[in-house]
Amino acid sequence: MPKRTKTPEAKLHIKFIFILALIILLPIILAVIVPFIIVYYIRRLWLLLQVRLYWIPKQKYVLFVYSDNPTWKKYAETKILSRIKPNTTALNWSEKQQWIENTKLLEVRLFRHFMWGVEWVWKNRIRTGGQDFNHLAIVFIPWYKPKKIKFWKAWKDYEFGKKEGLEKMRQKLFDLLQEEK
Repeated sequence: MPKRTKTPEAKLHIKFIFILALIILLPIILAVIVPFIIVYYIRRLWLLLQVRLYWIPKQKYVLFVYSDNPTWKKYAETKILSRIKPNTTALNWSEKQQWIENTKLLEVRLFRHFMWGVEWVWKNRIRTGGQDFNHLAIVFIPWYKPKKIKFWKAWKDYEFGKKEGLEKMRQKLFDLLQEEK
């Protein structure tokens, strides 16, 4: 059976169709995507300005999300929150029913923006396997360039006796807060 190959004319025809489709679809794609990107960054800027206006003067630099998991709660409260509490606003994921819909709270709006989709996944009971938002610290130093520190993997390693990762993440958080002082 002879091997079929595309002639140069056929290859040129395929390229022409692809370029034509791209030219036709690109304005449509841009008309849909660009407004979403613009709205996302305007909202981000608005939230960060609120952090600058309301949290930074009160020396609040961290949004910390944790849970009541018996393994982690004690560690989080004694080894992390106890050191950063004066500079922290905390959300307890185990109490999310009380706060997840309260968009008047700046901390909820920040969580929903920087971890977008998490509350939608939770409300729709979708099991994605990822819980890397819990335990989480979002550090607003500098206020306009927040940094996320996700403790999930380090917590899982800690459960199996690997303490180095958790200590490294904890130290990273403390170092970021020291930069401000």
